[in-house]
Amino acid sequence: ARVLKGETQVPLGKNPVRRVFIDPDDAPAYPEAVAAILDADLVVLGPGSLYTSVLPNLLIPDIAAALEATRAPVVYVANVATQPGETDGYDLDRHVDAIAAHLGRPVIQLVLANDNLSIPYPAAWGVDPVRPELRAGGPTLVAADVLSVARPTRHDPAKLAAAVVGLIRDGGGRRERGAG
Repeated sequence: ARVLKGETQVPLGKNPVRRVFIDPDDAPAYPEAVAAILDADLVVLGPGSLYTSVLPNLLIPDIAAALEATRAPVVYVANVATQPGETDGYDLDRHVDAIAAHLGRPVIQLVLANDNLSIPYPAAWGVDPVRPELRAGGPTLVAADVLSVARPTRHDPAKLAAAVVGLIRDGGGRRERGAG
């Protein structure tokens, strides 16, 4: 196994990413970030590169503990497309599984995924849509059209904002503190 240092090196690796880590592994969390997670009505993870944007933040021990302790629902906003060199061949379950594996426990209750699959991706782009499909028994899937028509491998900011606000308005609901 090869260890790559720095997020810009990840897409250059020839093998799938197995593990992400931070150094030092006991990096302190920004106290206001922990407080915000504990006081939130909804905690939103993503969107962003799974291994180089989303996961590194969750590996800070106090952030992971706050995610487990918050009463707010935790939603993972899935990317609309796979990312070359990072999530090639990943389906939605594999994205969610990677987060749970890195944290050692599931913390996600909801997954917001794009359901507008009307724009085909040319093979030259080297990406595939992340389909809004999850196996039973895991987080709740919330499918919505959050696709940018102008940049179909990205989210449309206004559509995404409306979908997230809808999760709050429709009662993502608070949970028992520490309940998964």
